[in-house]
Amino acid sequence: MAFLVLQAGGAVLAATVGGMAASAAGLPTMLGGLLVGIAAGLCMPDHVGAALHGAAFCGVATIAAVLVLFRLGLEADLRICVRRSFAGLSAAICGAALSFVLGDVCAVCLLPTLFESEFGYLAQLPLSAAWSEATPLCMGIAAVATSASMAAKMFAGRGRIATDEGACVMSGALIDNALCIAALAACGVVAAEHTMAASAMAAVAVSAYVAGGVFGRTRWRGVLEESLAPVGALVAPAFFCMAGMLVEWSWPMLGFGLAYALVAVVAKVVGCAFPSLVFGFGATGALRVGLGMTPRGEAALVVACLGLVGGFVPTEALGAVAVMVLLSAVVSHFALMGLRGRGGRGPGADEQQKVAFELPDVRVAKFVIRRLVNELRREGFKAIRHVDEPALSIWQMVMGPKDMILTRRGRSFQMECSQADEAVVSQAWMEVVSEMSELARTISRPVLRRSEAIKAERPAPARPAVAPSDAARCVQNYVMEPSFRAHSKREAIERLIALVAERYPDSIKNVDLVRKAVFAREESMPTGLNNGVAVPHGRTDEVTDVVGVVALVDNSENENGIIPDYEMIDHSKVQIIVLTLAPESIRTPYLQVMAFISQLMRSEESREALLACTTADEMRRFFRSANE
Repeated sequence: MAFLVLQAGGAVLAATVGGMAASAAGLPTMLGGLLVGIAAGLCMPDHVGAALHGAAFCGVATIAAVLVLFRLGLEADLRICVRRSFAGLSAAICGAALSFVLGDVCAVCLLPTLFESEFGYLAQLPLSAAWSEATPLCMGIAAVATSASMAAKMFAGRGRIATDEGACVMSGALIDNALCIAALAACGVVAAEHTMAASAMAAVAVSAYVAGGVFGRTRWRGVLEESLAPVGALVAPAFFCMAGMLVEWSWPMLGFGLAYALVAVVAKVVGCAFPSLVFGFGATGALRVGLGMTPRGEAALVVACLGLVGGFVPTEALGAVAVMVLLSAVVSHFALMGLRGRGGRGPGADEQQKVAFELPDVRVAKFVIRRLVNELRREGFKAIRHVDEPALSIWQMVMGPKDMILTRRGRSFQMECSQADEAVVSQAWMEVVSEMSELARTISRPVLRRSEAIKAERPAPARPAVAPSDAARCVQNYVMEPSFRAHSKREAIERLIALVAERYPDSIKNVDLVRKAVFAREESMPTGLNNGVAVPHGRTDEVTDVVGVVALVDNSENENGIIPDYEMIDHSKVQIIVLTLAPESIRTPYLQVMAFISQLMRSEESREALLACTTADEMRRFFRSANE
């Protein structure tokens, strides 16, 4: 047992070091773990190498494989992938079919020649029977899968992940993994005629992936992703290192691995590039799509490892898959580096806006991207994690037609989205900033109280030491107040809350707690903007729906015609106040409403048109026309 723990701990440490080295070289971290495992397997004495193939070590490798598959299933939402890019679905199906056929045929043709003692019987079988043997099936299935994390990292490094090519590759990679599992399930039934071990291992793999997919469609998905993140950070690299250790190298195996890798690369490039041409990506764009879906990773090694542990796939097959994973990643990485040109725009092209920030350090950047993902999840976005490494994180947020990419590289943070969604992302960012400010204030309160107590005890010193349409419909239902008067900011907000409570008594449970939530938000960050527009708002479960009030300020009785203590960014006098209230734990278009108001009020023409309204009906017609 102690020796097993030492092996597993060594695998984790070696994989971590190898991953850091690979990341520094610009390569996927999983390749570092695999290479370190291969090097360790070659350098180990014979008696240690024999122990690696023992039941205990293989059991740990199996558990690691199951966890990897569960995470793949958890992060895959095939409905979003298909809806996001039909071109990706077509490329995935064509590339997977060609890869499976050529990978299977390659094994049937070469294994009897290179390993006659073990696979000579394949040459005596007709092709219709030989292809359904366990080892050829395993080689065909392993060639199907695409590594979504490798593809995401390569496209992000070239600034193309938010393009139509990136959408095609990301969607296609996740669909490929599902096709790999589906093929494994189907082939498990076929292989069961020859060995029950093949059927059992196929059932284990399929069950793990399907279980992840089932939980991925529940409200527990975010909790599971957060809980499994530290486990995955240890298990995934260790699995690749263990897979490398299990390989037994020989010249015939290396020759077979090189031929198999060549077939796998060509099959993916050709199989995925052809549908991309049909969908209008152009020659360069189609080639980029094919190369982006070329790297294999987690699923391919899982299939081979489970086959080895089950006893129906020899180490030569695992070695060939390891060679294929290494070469496919390296070839696609450097080929994409040398591939220039824009390529075709493809279907559903949309100009992407990029918003970039430099944060103080990596820890802050990690915290911010996590909070931003959670904030968008609360709005109803689906979160797909493509990469989550110490140096790089890539998240895709999808809700209906809205699609955005969040990328953290070190302490640099970048958001890529369509121009229409930029306001939603910016509003979410401001909510995160507000939450962080409130968190810092809350953490510092005990220290400040203690400091004040100490000062009081001491003697005094001698000297002082939505979709926009959904958002517009929500705003149209707000209370409209064309002539609003108040003498202070507090009075203004309290009167606005009272107006909402009077108009929508069923939506406000407790006015005092709603008032407290709004003023807490004001304390964390004032909501006076530019050009005379203020947007006080608050979230609390004392509100059952998104409600609010739009008030045009008439302070002709006040000195200088203003609410004197309402802080504005540009020091202008407040003329328009839009109060928004929303529930905390119920999914609502809150961010879309705030973004719609902010975007609409940026226009001088819109502000003047709203201020020209003299009745509530005129104000409502203004917001209705803004939606047309």
